[in-house]
Formats: sequence, structure tokens, C-alpha cells
Amino acid sequence: MKFGLLFGMGTFILSTGAAAQTCAGYVGQTVKPITIQQAIAGLPKVEPKSEFETTAQYDARLKAAGSPSTIVVAKRINDIYVKYDADAQVMRIRSDAFQPVSEWYLKLWRGAPKNLLSRGSNVAVEVDSDEAKVVRSYEAQNGYGASATVTRRERSVYTIFDRALPGFDRYEPIFTEIERQDQLPPVAMDAQIAQRVKPNLRIAFVTTPKAPFYFESRHSGGSPTISDPDVTDDLHKVMVADLQCGLLTDGNDAVLAAYEIK
Repeated sequence: MKFGLLFGMGTFILSTGAAAQTCAGYVGQTVKPITIQQAIAGLPKVEPKSEFETTAQYDARLKAAGSPSTIVVAKRINDIYVKYDADAQVMRIRSDAFQPVSEWYLKLWRGAPKNLLSRGSNVAVEVDSDEAKVVRSYEAQNGYGASATVTRRERSVYTIFDRALPGFDRYEPIFTEIERQDQLPPVAMDAQIAQRVKPNLRIAFVTTPKAPFYFESRHSGGSPTISDPDVTDDLHKVMVADLQCGLLTDGNDAVLAAYEIK
């Protein structure tokens, strides 16, 4: 796979035929990412399988929904995992910058279609989350007479789920090329350019939505206690899609590096 820096490149607009493009082909192009919320809003609307519906009938509904186009989904970068190495003249990126999901099964299994998740490894990334909002607040007292104001909040967490993997390594890297200490192949650039580019770095994922397209799962934040009366519950909004590439872009969405996803 090739990595490089971009100057004055043309715009690359994805279509259904873009799914076959290799990740290296995105380097030197300009993409047009959309938010995960926009991506979910554009998915085919397919109701979950009913208990009174056969698997064949449900599969027929999924097939009738069609095959969505390949899209690029934007994600805020976790820039603590991106460091410039002035001696080597390269930008170093850890895979954690793309934030693969951990504890995926406990968070997602309640709402996932049957047999979609593995109890071992899964290919998935957490893309975005909303600010938690208060849904309930009340006074509570324990058996010893101590009281506290309990505040229950809820937030939406947006995830792209690809597929289950064999095995039980929950933290297996999602990228095909990983160097030591979870380092992705570095991006060569001189210090002057790096200083200008780094504050505006972005990441995105090349994805193609696939059946069953979408599901939701609620994950409880647990029971409140006197010492910890604030609880946040998560509503996971999950787009099901083929995750093909992770992209590192500049502030103008020009692709500096592309990393293949397993």
C-alpha cells in the first residue's frame, strides 16, 4: 500500500462502482465525507424480523431494499494518537486514532439481529456520540438513611458494525498493516508542512452499507448509588456496513493516507 502527501488533487466522488477501488487509490484524491447521522438517515428502512415472519420472508425484504452506494463517513480524530517525528520527517499515527470499539458485545447484543455478533472479535468502530441529556432526576435514600439526588442521563452513540471474526481477541487491530505498538504506516512530510497540516487533520471511513443495514441497542449505565448517583445510559445507533478503508485527510478532505481494514 502506498502512502503520500497531497497537493492540488482532484475531487473524488464515490459511486456504486467505487467499492472495488483499493484503499491506496484514495491517496491523492479529495473525498466528500458525510456524518454518521446523515449516513444512517439515508439507509434503507427495513423493519426488524417479526416473530411471525419466516427467515426466507425477512431475507426477501432485505433483498428488496436494494444495495446502497459506497459512502465516506467522517469521524472526529483522536489527535493524542497522532505525533510528528521531526527526525524521521514523518507523521506517526496509532490505530487508536480511529477508535475501534471495545466491550462491543456487552454494549450491542441486546438489539442486534440474531447471529450478527460474535462473543469473540468483531470489526466495528465507534464514530460519534451526542451529549448526554437528563431524562430523570429524583431524590433517593438507601437502607442506612443516607440520601442523594439521582440523575439519569441518556446519550446516543453512533457505531459502524462490519462483521464478526473467529476467535476471542476482543482488541484485535482492524487494519491489515500494523507496525509495533499499534502504529500504522507513517506519512512522510517535512516539518513545515506537518506544522500547517496537523491542527486540521481528519479521519473518515470508506463504507458500503449492507443488510440488515441498521439496528439499535440500549446499554444501561448501571444502578445509582449514594456515592455515585449520576448514571448515563447509552442508546447505540448502529449502521451495518462493509468497512473498507480508514482515511487520514487534511482540513480540505484531501486524502494523505489510506489504511486497509481487514
